[in-house]
Amino acid sequence: MAASDHEVALRAHLSAGQVIPAHPLALTAERTLDERYQRALTRYYVDAGAGGIAVGVHTTQFAIRNPAHGLYRPVLELAAETVHAARCEPSMRVEESERSEPSSRVAESEHNA
Repeated sequence: MAASDHEVALRAHLSAGQVIPAHPLALTAERTLDERYQRALTRYYVDAGAGGIAVGVHTTQFAIRNPAHGLYRPVLELAAETVHAARCEPSMRVEESERSEPSSRVAESEHNA
């Protein structure tokens, strides 16, 4: 099976030696998502030159994947929107499918122009 253009671009991006930090979760005192600070954290990583941002991967954040909390999709969308707005050049977005189990993760890549 031949690699798609997205897979080739992703491999080239990662092979260039990118730093991809685990993104912290910004919560209010009431333990709800703090969108303002979540965006500020994302902009910090973008401005610092991170080659990507890993959202929801830190061991303390696995609970955000539980649909009952309703956090995973909003946090992913905030990060994607903020990165897209902050970068002039194309950026690569890779996310784990919400439908996949931790033992059988499926990555989806999207090249944003």
